[in-house]
Parts: sequence; C-alpha cells; structure tokens
Amino acid sequence: MNLRSKKLIGATALTAMVAIGLSATTSAHQNKERFADSQYRHDLMEVVKYSVGNIGKIVQKKVEVKDGQLAAHAEILAKAAASAKDAFEKDTRGAEGFTEAKDNIWEDWEDFSERMDKFAADTQAFADAARSGDNAKIGAGIGAVFKNCKSCHDKYKSE
Repeated sequence: MNLRSKKLIGATALTAMVAIGLSATTSAHQNKERFADSQYRHDLMEVVKYSVGNIGKIVQKKVEVKDGQLAAHAEILAKAAASAKDAFEKDTRGAEGFTEAKDNIWEDWEDFSERMDKFAADTQAFADAARSGDNAKIGAGIGAVFKNCKSCHDKYKSE
C-alpha cells in the first residue's frame, strides 16, 4: 500500500469517527424534546453558529465568495447576537423539557447579561470591520467574537 492510500484510509477513518461522534451527540439530543423557549433560544444560537461557520470559511479562504459576502454574514451574526440576550431573559429553571442553558444564567444574570451585551457590541464591531474591508480590524473583530462565544459557553452552556 502506498503512502497516498494510507493517508486516504486514515482521513476516511477520522471522518467516520467524527461522523459517529456527531451522530451520537445528535441522537442524544433528538431523544429530548425542547420546550418552546429552549427551542427558540436554540434556533437563534444556531443562526449564530452557522454565521460564524460561514465567516470562518470565508476568512480562511476555504470558499470563494463575491465581494460583500463577508459583510453580509457578519451582519446576520450581529443581528442574531443583538437578539440573544432577550431570548434568555425569561427564567426557565425547572421548565419541563430539554435545554442546554445552565441554571446559573439566571442565578448570575448580571454577569450573563453583561457578557451578552459585550457579544452584541463585538459582533456589531466585527460587522463594521467587515464592511470596511480592513483585514486587521476583521481579524481582531472575529477574534473578539470567538472569545465571547467560548467564555460564555464554558460557563453557561451544558453538554
């Protein structure tokens, strides 16, 4: 077997393992029915996730897009981020059904609220940078957005 075949088999095996892992995670969540507020928050954050994913593909030059597409995705992200805090305002601790939101969101609302305000401001700053075309500002902006996502998820999201 040549080196190219070994690399292909290795890549195929890795892809299969990732798919199995994602499938198991998806299956675990599919067996849990979300309540309406949880589903709303989830769907809104999925917009954030897919926007960030598309932005990453554009910035890393994994896809070729027309001028203005980075700014368009950044604007979608900023609009979703601006709505996110309101989606969590209702305290749903103890609600029947599945959620990934930890109870400490409402136990420490002031911290969570400040993080969501910063997230909204940073995504808007990134959208402004994307419209400007300034690569230095774009890089700094997306870095701030990613940092916000991680810090909030680490503290306030389960699973």
